[in-house]
Amino acid sequence: MNEPIAPDDPVEPEATGTPASTSAPQDAGAKSDTQAAGNAERGSSTYATGGGGVSFAHRVATVYLASILTGGRRAEASELPVRKVSFQTSPAHPVDDLLVECGDGATEVTLAVACRATPNFVQSNDETVKLVGSLLAEVARFDTDSHQVAIATAGWSTQWEQLATVCDIARAHAGPESFQASMDVEGRWSKPVHERLGQFLKMIEKAVEDETSDEEVRQLAWRLLGRLHILGLAVQSPDGGDRTAVATSLDGVASASVDGTVVRDRIEVEATRYDATGAVVDLNLLRRDLHVVIDAAKTRSRHAWTVVTEHRKLAVAGVRTAIGDGSSGGPVEIALTDRRQQLTAALREAGTRGSALLISGESGTGKSALTLLRFPRLPGDFQTRFYHANRGRKSSWLPLRSTRMSCGNGPCGCIGSPIPSR
Repeated sequence: MNEPIAPDDPVEPEATGTPASTSAPQDAGAKSDTQAAGNAERGSSTYATGGGGVSFAHRVATVYLASILTGGRRAEASELPVRKVSFQTSPAHPVDDLLVECGDGATEVTLAVACRATPNFVQSNDETVKLVGSLLAEVARFDTDSHQVAIATAGWSTQWEQLATVCDIARAHAGPESFQASMDVEGRWSKPVHERLGQFLKMIEKAVEDETSDEEVRQLAWRLLGRLHILGLAVQSPDGGDRTAVATSLDGVASASVDGTVVRDRIEVEATRYDATGAVVDLNLLRRDLHVVIDAAKTRSRHAWTVVTEHRKLAVAGVRTAIGDGSSGGPVEIALTDRRQQLTAALREAGTRGSALLISGESGTGKSALTLLRFPRLPGDFQTRFYHANRGRKSSWLPLRSTRMSCGNGPCGCIGSPIPSR
């Protein structure tokens, strides 16, 4: 992700000069102690060297990846659920840390997220001016209201809250003229909010680096501010409240053997790998990579999988595993012990190798019953769905799955390709 930003000093108004410093006399012992301290080895900030910033960015990504699993809606994306997260999206996107795609089938919103733990929104901070320049380039390249931009910060500061207020005001106005008129109304907005807008205008003027008129700067500012979201995410010390909230939300999809904190920690590890590979992550990919710690059934489409479950019940109910009934000593079950063991081994091999398995035989010889009895014997990382197909009605086969494998059609883990209904 983009280079981390070192922690900034508290933001103060730009000064025109620095008063001469004065100091009181020191005795010899104090002077000696000061010199000793000056000679001591000094460490580097984790943000300056990359560690802190990288950790923060991956934890921000975890917030969105968790929302994919839980179906959580994001306020900064018109309260739509997260569908996909892309990492390292340059050169297509000037804001290249994360591209979050949200939607509900009817409405789609994309959000380009820049992860900066401690940005300093003053014109003298070159790194943040550069960030503003990338934001301007993003909204210019994708000039539509369905494409939003965001800056994720480590919690909140007064400065970031002021800028977020300016963004909210800009979003409430249809054009730069009415926005500026609202800001000019005496007493409507606080002096710090006015000053924050003034600093932001200066940053834009510096970022564009050409002969830009004041009117053009205000136009650029309104267009950016109206689509900019400041996300104060408490995902690291001293405030990890949002990180804990992520773990709580994941309790609902965690497997029986773990809880949401384990799932969250695993997602953070995967986020590091996703970032390194420039991954594009959706629900199917997350299910595959997290199958050990999640209950996959809880992350599926409720309606679709209700239909699948009903089909399974009908299929199982239509298959007999014994001959006869209880009228003359009870039903007789054919053991077929050797065939059961062979079929279990064949199913396991097919699921592991990513190949197909065909079970053939005369009608009524017990193929379906034998296969159904073998499914519970498969390892825990196998997912099985059974459909009974015959020539007399519309039906389809849903293939055996091993979550350890992937096929050529994508990271779905299926063995071969489903046979479409016809």
